[in-house]
Amino acid sequence: MSPTTYSADEIKNSFGEDFSKIDYVLDAGDLPRTAPSTLVSLMGKEPKILREGPIGLAEVLAVLA
Repeated sequence: MSPTTYSADEIKNSFGEDFSKIDYVLDAGDLPRTAPSTLVSLMGKEPKILREGPIGLAEVLAVLA
């Protein structure tokens, strides 16, 4: 598992050359060192949790409905 990243620069460094394949990174500046957020892929027919953080799948689905 990759280390948790807390800035856009850390994200860029962790992906290396593959960073160019990422469409968007929301840069809110350096983030506090807290538990990782929930990551959701919307690439398929159904949302897929890539990493579950404080927000679970049920809450994600409720917002997307």
